Amino acid sequence: MNEKESGLCTGTLISSRHVITARHCFALLKDDGYVWTTNETKIQGFEKDAEKDLVLNRDFSKMFKLYAGTACGYRQRCHESRVYSSEISKFFLPKVCDDKQLDFDDFAIVELSENLELSSSIRPICTAEKGIDLFNPDVRMRLYGYGLDVSSANDSIGRLKYETGDSGGGVVRIMNDRVTVFGVIYQGVTCEVSTRNELDYIASVAFYADDICRYTGICSLDVEKINDSTATSGASEKNYFSFLLMFSLFHYIRINEN
Repeated sequence: MNEKESGLCTGTLISSRHVITARHCFALLKDDGYVWTTNETKIQGFEKDAEKDLVLNRDFSKMFKLYAGTACGYRQRCHESRVYSSEISKFFLPKVCDDKQLDFDDFAIVELSENLELSSSIRPICTAEKGIDLFNPDVRMRLYGYGLDVSSANDSIGRLKYETGDSGGGVVRIMNDRVTVFGVIYQGVTCEVSTRNELDYIASVAFYADDICRYTGICSLDVEKINDSTATSGASEKNYFSFLLMFSLFHYIRINEN
């Protein structure tokens, strides 16, 4: 993959076939509508839910590629032997056709063409339920993303920090003894000006709970008790896996399967 001609985002696996990420990884809002990030052609799709949602169903193999089981953004920098790739079959862009929807409302659901084989390194995470606040000042949250490459990834304790390439990544915490994704990073910045404590850069997963239920079948159950743990460590953290979602113009994609 040519680094100068490609884009990189992070996504969160919520089922063996579904990913949540940032909409701007695929579609950008222009004056006359949404365009693809790869070639800036206008997106043609069909709308659902009283013409508020955009559902795109086509062959995306020449536009986008998804990789799971890796912590490295660009393949030529990676040394892992077990990296899984998958094709994308559908994009769900909730509420993008709503007159009240603005460019900074940045959330997308991705459906894969086939189920990923789950393993110790590829597992889905729980999603926050409708009505749950995104942030509690007394609760520690963790942000997952790999930046431009693995060398720029770090564990920032105390305050949230994210940079280019982290867009679409998950913000997680422990709830009911399970690692749960509460937010999606929707605005990346350059490493030189990494933003801290900017809650406006995080989209609420709970806000889109109904959309997630409608398009993935992952629906909320009644919660008896919420455990606001101050750490996401140990065995519970292993149930979370944030994988890289990479996309580029097809002409510049070079996939080395070795």
